[in-house]
Amino acid sequence: MATVRFFIFINLLPLLAFGQVVQRIELPDEVEEASGVVFSSEGFVYIINDSGNAPRLFEFSYPQMELMGSYFIDGMNRDWEAIAMDRVGYFYICDVGDNQNQYYRKTYYRFHRRDLNHQFDTIVPEVYHLNLPEENRTDQHQDYDWESAVIYRGQIHHFSKNRRDHYDGTVLSFSFDLFQDSIERIDSTRIDGRTRELNWITDATISPDGRHLFLLSSTRIFAYLDFPQDDFFKGYPMEIHLPDLQQREGLCFTSAEEIAIVSEDHRILGDGVLERVDLSPLLREYALMRKGEVKLDTNVFDTVIQFQVESITDSEVYYELYSDEGRVVKRGALGSVYAEMPVNLEIDTQDFPAGYYMLNVLTGKNAHGFFLTKYGTFNPSPDATGPQDPTQPEER
Repeated sequence: MATVRFFIFINLLPLLAFGQVVQRIELPDEVEEASGVVFSSEGFVYIINDSGNAPRLFEFSYPQMELMGSYFIDGMNRDWEAIAMDRVGYFYICDVGDNQNQYYRKTYYRFHRRDLNHQFDTIVPEVYHLNLPEENRTDQHQDYDWESAVIYRGQIHHFSKNRRDHYDGTVLSFSFDLFQDSIERIDSTRIDGRTRELNWITDATISPDGRHLFLLSSTRIFAYLDFPQDDFFKGYPMEIHLPDLQQREGLCFTSAEEIAIVSEDHRILGDGVLERVDLSPLLREYALMRKGEVKLDTNVFDTVIQFQVESITDSEVYYELYSDEGRVVKRGALGSVYAEMPVNLEIDTQDFPAGYYMLNVLTGKNAHGFFLTKYGTFNPSPDATGPQDPTQPEER
C-alpha cells in the first residue's frame, strides 16, 4: 500500500504570453484519440491513444509526421493518459486516468527504446503498479485523475487534473518511486480558477536540459522556469497562450526551443492535430530578465570581491574566478538565495596577485560574467587587454 505525505506551497501565476505555433499537421484516423506524445533522439514521435482503444504505440517520422507503423503493447489500455521517457532510454506508458476518482491502482508499462526496432513487433513491457490509499474520496480528494507524467531524478511525477466540485485552479504535484510503491504529494500551485475545462492539466514535459517544467491545458501552457531541485512550482512562472480552442492532450520537447502538442478529434473543436510551438521568444525574454541578477559596484577589487545577487527564482549560487590566462584560480559555493530577496556576497581575494581576472557567477544554471582588475605592484597600462573603466562594471 502506498504511503502519502503532504508538503504544500502556494504560488500565484503571473500572466505573460510568448510562443508561436509554427506548423499544424492533421493526425491520421489511427490516433483520433491521442492522449500522449514523446520524441526520441532518433527523430521519431510516438503517440498513444486513451481509453477504449487498442494498446498500441504509433510511430511517426518527424517533422514530416508520416505514420511508419504501430507496436502492440502486451498490456491493457484501461485509460492510457501519458507517455514519458527517461534519460537512459526507457519509455513509460502511464495508465493513470481516472475521471471518477474511483480506482486505487495505477499501472505503468516500461520498455527500452531498443525494443522499437521499426519492425513493429509486439513489445512485452515490464509492468509496475502503484496502489493508492483506499480512503473516502470527498470533494477535497478528487485529485487522482492524472493525465500528465514526467521522469525527473529517477522519479515519476504527476500533476493533478482537478475534478473537485468547487474548482479553484489548484494543481497538485505527486512524486512516485516506481520500485517502492510509495507516493508523495510534494507541492501545489494555483492557476486560473475560473473555468476548469479550459485549465485542466492534460500533460507535462521537462526541457532537455532539465531546467524548465511545462504543463499543458486546452488553451495555455504553464511554464515554471529554472525550478530548484524538484520544487517545480518554485520555478519562475510564465504562460504561453495558444491559438483557438483544441482538446490538447499531450506535449513533448522536440528540440531545445520547440515543443510538439497533440490534440484529439472533437466533434465541435475539429480534427486531431500536431502543433509545433516555437519557444525561442519566451526563452529569449526570460534570459533578458535574468541578465541583471548579479550587480557589482566596481570592476576593481583588493582583498575581497563584493557583489549583490537578486535572483528571480530560488537558486544556489556558485562562482569561478579566472586569471587573465584563462585558468581557474578559485571556485566555490556561496549558498542559497531566495526569489526577489537581495543578498550581498563576497569572495576573499587577499592572496591573489595584481592583474586582470574574469568572474563567473552562477545563479542556478544562469551564468553572469564580469571582467575585473586587481591593482597593486602590477599596474596595467591603458593599452593592455582588460576593463578600461573600472567604475562601470558590465555583465558579459
